[in-house]
Amino acid sequence: MRSFPKVTGKSWADNIRENIFKPVGMNSSLATSDEIAKAANRATAHTTLGGPVKKIAYGHLDGLSPAGAISSSAADMARWVNYASRYW
Repeated sequence: MRSFPKVTGKSWADNIRENIFKPVGMNSSLATSDEIAKAANRATAHTTLGGPVKKIAYGHLDGLSPAGAISSSAADMARWVNYASRYW
């Protein structure tokens, strides 16, 4: 993640937003766990460990963002597949 700011002057998340989400039309995708925690329309994790079903806190994965912290809607994932399939 540190190489992005050195090369582009912008964070990994800003690069993803500007170079992937925006051009592809992925308007419901988020690049960091902080954004996910603040999103109104999101799925949350639950557990039954130790008793009845209960909601658990979302992990803060921003240090691992390039390894899979992106959150997207089904519609945005379809946009990505459509876009990416043109170049495979």
